Amino acid sequence: PLLLFAQWTPQKNMFPLSTTYGTICIFSDDEGKTWQSGEPVPFEGLNIYPNECQPIELSNGSILMTMRDEKGSHHPLWALSNDGGKTWQGTHEVTTLLTATCDQSLLRVEDSFYFSHPNALGRTNMTVHVSKDHGSTWSVFAHLWDGPSAYSCLASRGDDTVALLYERGKQNSYESITLALLPTKGT
Repeated sequence: PLLLFAQWTPQKNMFPLSTTYGTICIFSDDEGKTWQSGEPVPFEGLNIYPNECQPIELSNGSILMTMRDEKGSHHPLWALSNDGGKTWQGTHEVTTLLTATCDQSLLRVEDSFYFSHPNALGRTNMTVHVSKDHGSTWSVFAHLWDGPSAYSCLASRGDDTVALLYERGKQNSYESITLALLPTKGT
């Protein structure tokens, strides 16, 4: 099995064009005995700065990476790898989703994608969207919090429930961490 995690790195001279932002995948195909670094996600010629990121494996074995845009486009960035995270193609903004300049989470459960994020220009309005067509269209799956909210992390519990851990508060988004259990059956 392939072990994979993504890394945002602000190191100079690691990426083309002397940029200071970028994302890579670090992977192991021998159960963690050895690790390799993939190529940086390309974004030359695009007015974006990929940042905090999360990969998911698609049903065909490809890897889809979602990334925060540090440049502030207010849309998640996506790139696709067909070789386990070694190389990337098709970096683009997902303009059908609005998000603050903030970390976000993407989860695939069978043929559905779940995407958690502050659904606003600022860090407020924690929402989970769902897509049944591999990200072409999205609908609100759960609106969790109107107030300040920030980082989130989705996980499948394997029992028709998605777990969402997220930051929220009344005055600012860092006052508490909340766990929400969201039933997926029938959605």
